[in-house]
Amino acid sequence: MKNSAKYNSGFTLIELMVGTAVFLIIIALSTGVFVQTMRSQRTLSAVTAANESASQILEQIARETRTGHDFQLSTPDMLLFTSEQANNQTVGYKMIGNSIGRCLSTCASDSDFKAITSVDVNIEKLSFIYHGVNPSDNAPPRVTILITVGTKDRVNIETNLETTVSARNLN
Repeated sequence: MKNSAKYNSGFTLIELMVGTAVFLIIIALSTGVFVQTMRSQRTLSAVTAANESASQILEQIARETRTGHDFQLSTPDMLLFTSEQANNQTVGYKMIGNSIGRCLSTCASDSDFKAITSVDVNIEKLSFIYHGVNPSDNAPPRVTILITVGTKDRVNIETNLETTVSARNLN
């Protein structure tokens, strides 16, 4: 009897197969969660980078608009004014392709605009709304800038950014 107890200790083949199957299922589930987490992190990083880049461009446009004057030739899809920061030259902002373009001095055609947005940013929409640009309004010009930003990767996440800038000059 002592000899039979000695040989019966250990696991059977079925117990080993069940234990291995449970281990493989746990590994497969945790690998799936890890892969999905990495995809989400990549997407979040791309969206964050696009929003930061667009916010910087929006701030650049707002800073230059605050010291601008002569907004009369601006349209809903193009901001055109005289900028004191650019030595009283004409400055324009417009959507060119999927980026925001800036021109200096001559803004007659799309080729005069140079892209100022990052290549990782996909500008879906850029528009301008004007208030007080007519000199008879006796109010400082205000420009509302609306930007819809996306990313260049396969994920289609869009963010809307908006700001209103009041020009300091009444001219």
